[in-house]
Amino acid sequence: MIDAAIFYARLSKWDEQFDHLPVHTVRRQLWYPLGFASLELPPSAGHFVCDISDTIDIKMQAIRAYQTQFPPAKDRLFRTLEAQNRYFGGSAGFEAGEVFLSSHTLGTKDLVLQVCP
Repeated sequence: MIDAAIFYARLSKWDEQFDHLPVHTVRRQLWYPLGFASLELPPSAGHFVCDISDTIDIKMQAIRAYQTQFPPAKDRLFRTLEAQNRYFGGSAGFEAGEVFLSSHTLGTKDLVLQVCP
């Protein structure tokens, strides 16, 4: 769905469809995988983990607030999501983390600054 939105955002000659909005180019796209069947990362050009150790409890409370989408019968989802966040966070040296994937290869001009801030 996001790939389609990015595609349509850069189309020209569709003024009547998009209320004469200017063409918009998305230079970089990051996404968060929602697959819970495996800890394998989906194919992508690159990935990184963002430390959420200090906010994982708030994240879980925020998701639980959507009670109509996540009734008690879906409680397993919360355990799976928390375990996944702890797994990926642990792989990066954090208590918990969210893994983000990139549609383009990630690069840096200063390896030391990037890896050892």
